[in-house]
Amino acid sequence: MTLQELGNQLKKMHGEAKKTKEQACMVHLFGVKYEAEIKENKKKSSKSITILLKSIVEKAGLMNKKGEIAYSWYNEINKGIKLSKYVKIKDEYKDRF
Repeated sequence: MTLQELGNQLKKMHGEAKKTKEQACMVHLFGVKYEAEIKENKKKSSKSITILLKSIVEKAGLMNKKGEIAYSWYNEINKGIKLSKYVKIKDEYKDRF
């Protein structure tokens, strides 16, 4: 997946979560689900993981209340990436996003 495709998927998952006010949880799930794709992009790039994750947030267009890119979401994606070695998405949710 390209960074733009990852950004599009993050935007979709974040948007779906607004209905239930579970945005942070969904961003963690994004990190769990797309950990391999994110790491593959990291291998292809000379960017740090922080810069790479901030690029994904930027491409997703996640804004704060001031209308600025909410780069703090990169921390939540990183938490999901770290969780990915300990957790697995339940089968009934795998194709949902």
